[in-house]
Amino acid sequence: GPTDVTGNYVITTTKGTLTIEDRSIANDPSLTIASIADLVYNGQLQEPTPVVRDGGVTLTEGVDYTLTYSNNINAGKATITVIGMGNYSGTKQAFFTIVPKSLRVSPSADQQKEYGDSDPELSYSFSGEITGETPTFTNGLSRAQGENVGIYEINQGSLSLVDNGSFKASNYEIVMTTGVGFNITKAALTITANNDSKFVAQADVNGYAGVLYSGFKFGED
Repeated sequence: GPTDVTGNYVITTTKGTLTIEDRSIANDPSLTIASIADLVYNGQLQEPTPVVRDGGVTLTEGVDYTLTYSNNINAGKATITVIGMGNYSGTKQAFFTIVPKSLRVSPSADQQKEYGDSDPELSYSFSGEITGETPTFTNGLSRAQGENVGIYEINQGSLSLVDNGSFKASNYEIVMTTGVGFNITKAALTITANNDSKFVAQADVNGYAGVLYSGFKFGED
């Protein structure tokens, strides 16, 4: 069997050092950043806090990592950067979306014209802008086609937003109030009996008297 040689030696031990290095998260697939639901533009810096995991372990902000943000005011794609600390080093990025805020446009009620007249410029009010921002529009509203007497729904037409100082058109989307009608009312048609005369006992001449019409539109008769 084996020979026991420990009796022939004096055993001396020397202390060593075990170094545990931090782990880079830059390209580590086991470190994940949970997705963030879309946020609505509010005129402020938006800094949502994602859940960061190392495999099945949830890491702690301020202990394992810190967060920085960029492009996180205006509508579009914003960036979160996770910066490792403590047992972690390196950085890893994730993204979230800031979507435009709704700007409601409401056509004014009781807009109308008389049959045959030109359409007036359609008026409206709006709401939903961030305090301190002044929405600016270009072009105008429209309505359903037709010139006969009736009610025609007003729609967005070519109305759109343009930048104005702190107001950025891309941070908003127009939402129309539906069901508001433009009314075409009947035109006045005046019928006037013509003055005429004849001698007693005479027969009426061809075209005697008759009437005049005033107020026809579109060349109608």
